[in-house]
Amino acid sequence: MMISAFAALSSKIDVDDRKLPEAAEQLRAALRHAIGAKDMPILATVGVAVAGHALADGRAEDAARILGACARLRGGADVTQPDIARLTTSLTAELGDARWRELYEAGESLSPAAARRFVERLEV
Repeated sequence: MMISAFAALSSKIDVDDRKLPEAAEQLRAALRHAIGAKDMPILATVGVAVAGHALADGRAEDAARILGACARLRGGADVTQPDIARLTTSLTAELGDARWRELYEAGESLSPAAARRFVERLEV
């Protein structure tokens, strides 16, 4: 689990530095380890980092769906978590409130098993 968390954190630093290929490499490693750990909150944490990468890569709609699926994996939204709050603000500004909600809810409405499969199959 620690490897997943560390790789996800490293990817956020690379995204902030606009080193998207390096971030993608870190995220692929984080996903592999999170999937192996079978821990939904860890998988959700990695998923939030993947959403940040997607936004930085110009895929805002994907990022919104991913955040919704991660909320399902955690068992609910966590708007107090700084990365989620930052992404929510950025995505709402980019997509508009109605589109943001539609895409987020598409991810959040998945069953826990479907949300897990969705996050496990993310392309980074």
